[in-house]
Amino acid sequence: MKSITLKIWPQYYQPIVTGEKKFERRKNDRDYQVGDQLLLREWDPKVYDDEVERVFGRRGTLVMESDGQKAAIVAKAYTGRSLVKTVSYIEEGPGFGLEAGFVVMGLKS
Repeated sequence: MKSITLKIWPQYYQPIVTGEKKFERRKNDRDYQVGDQLLLREWDPKVYDDEVERVFGRRGTLVMESDGQKAAIVAKAYTGRSLVKTVSYIEEGPGFGLEAGFVVMGLKS
């Protein structure tokens, strides 16, 4: 069992909070396993884009900027809301509309 911290956009975070959404689809770049604890931290990409534009006069991903600049901008995009869910089930792609290298994880409290 691992503890994994993930960014999650507001439109996907809120339905998990209300209990409407009991799953998460992700690229399996962290070798997710049943029993893993996911710390889901709400992260607003609009705040990130607006801050990049304010600081650098453009929108888009930060590549050449200093790590300190990037860290400050990324930190501002976190909303302060978070919750922990446990992976209760994993469906791996490919198959049934799920691409290779992706998983759908069942979540429980």
